[in-house]
Amino acid sequence: MFNVLKMLKLELGNKEYFTDEEFTGILMLHNLSATDTYTNTMKKQLYEAALDVLEKIMNNSDYMRKLETEFGTQGDAYKNLEKQVDKIKDKIIEIEDEEAGKENKSVFMMYYTNEI
Repeated sequence: MFNVLKMLKLELGNKEYFTDEEFTGILMLHNLSATDTYTNTMKKQLYEAALDVLEKIMNNSDYMRKLETEFGTQGDAYKNLEKQVDKIKDKIIEIEDEEAGKENKSVFMMYYTNEI
């Protein structure tokens, strides 16, 4: 079993974008504890935290310069991060759609009257 911090890092491709302390702070913003054992009930919050990390990187020119060496140019790095952001947003929407489907099923009620 992995803890939440390890799962966040896995979702981000084990890239050390931030320190563990900074990752822990981002997880806390999404009501997650870095040391808790990860469960599927945390999936949406974990994706939201990963999205937060990627957006922080994209909005920070210092981080983008660090990634430039990995991708060739800042433009390439930005495009790669945009693709990751889009994939995570799709995953979050998919989870929200599943949750909405469950709520709709539980709300359905049948009314029966004996009136003639």
